[in-house]
Amino acid sequence: MVTQGDTFSDAVYWAKDVIITMLADSDIYPKGQDPSDWKLNDNDRLVYITVNKTI
Repeated sequence: MVTQGDTFSDAVYWAKDVIITMLADSDIYPKGQDPSDWKLNDNDRLVYITVNKTI
């Protein structure tokens, strides 16, 4: 999944929003991925997003 925003905080907000939307009606969750071999561009950031689905 890729998301973006005008600011870093904005991108994090939209990342949480899309994750919650994708998982809203599901009890099946995708397996986590190991990003250690991912190749990021100089302007890319890897950010871990925590989501509380019970809210």
